[in-house]
Amino acid sequence: MYGEGWELRRVQRTGGTFFITLPKDWARRWGIKKGTQIAMRMREDGCLILDPSLAYRRDLRRVLVNHHGGNVDYIDWGVTGAYLLGYDDICIKFPRSIEPRERERIRGVIRRLIGLEIIEESSNTIRTQCLLDPSTLPPERMLRRMSLITLSMLRDSFTALREGKPNLAEVVISRDDEVDRLYFLLIRVIRSAIQSPKLAEELGVTPIECLDYRVVAALIETAADYISEMAGETPSLIPLPPHRTLLKRLREVEETLSGMQLSSIEGFLTRRLKALEETRRGYQSLLNTLSSIKRGLKDVEKFPSLLPLLSLLDKIGRCYVDVADLIMPREILIDVEAQ
Repeated sequence: MYGEGWELRRVQRTGGTFFITLPKDWARRWGIKKGTQIAMRMREDGCLILDPSLAYRRDLRRVLVNHHGGNVDYIDWGVTGAYLLGYDDICIKFPRSIEPRERERIRGVIRRLIGLEIIEESSNTIRTQCLLDPSTLPPERMLRRMSLITLSMLRDSFTALREGKPNLAEVVISRDDEVDRLYFLLIRVIRSAIQSPKLAEELGVTPIECLDYRVVAALIETAADYISEMAGETPSLIPLPPHRTLLKRLREVEETLSGMQLSSIEGFLTRRLKALEETRRGYQSLLNTLSSIKRGLKDVEKFPSLLPLLSLLDKIGRCYVDVADLIMPREILIDVEAQ
């Protein structure tokens, strides 16, 4: 039943008290001794959480990223991976002097990671530190921010398409980086919360909610990528075919997708069952409108980018349906075991 890393201990009893012994290595690591106070809490799934932080003040989590095989890509992956794993102090070390182009590339990686700052540099070393306190970063707030940016990208993409504004499309593409940065930050906080029950309690999230936030954030980030692709197709679609019906249908698609995003995100955050129905109804409306556009364009072969665009719009809508599917409709779910 239990895999690697688990240790079974037998419950003992003295008088009316049940007890188990604590692992000696764990006690040494966290400074546990006779008389030490340990915070204890029961989780909803039956797990008993022991938090030794009352006895031990954890230092910053430090990690060394080594230059590997002469490929600076490994540094990119190493810094990003260390950030996502929740390390606070990330030191990048080369066996030689860092070349200017390598140093600039590393700086570019650091700029993509919110809160990570360079605090020390030498000829072969760059030391960074994350200056953000995860307890002040509720996942809900970051998810709402990601959603708002993605929604503005969506609306600006349609405006750029309808009004023939390639410059606005470029702005949309650049905003995708903002969504990515928030996504990385959210993953960092969620992973830290899973590793620290105390942090999870401060943030007001359970392990299963952390998993749901991770999935929803990935779906919103994916939707932003599709919207960025859509903006990238804009120059090849300008000017649009002079079909009044096409312009009307595109407005309908914009309103439908905007409504689906708002319903799905709010529904996920508030556990509102009606939002699931609204999002699914919106997706069916989206499919109907996209089919209508395909049927109405007799000269679609003159605009080959239209079909990939319609495919992207479908994929964006699918992301919002997947978000809505994670809504936990508490008003219709009854825990039989709790009765």
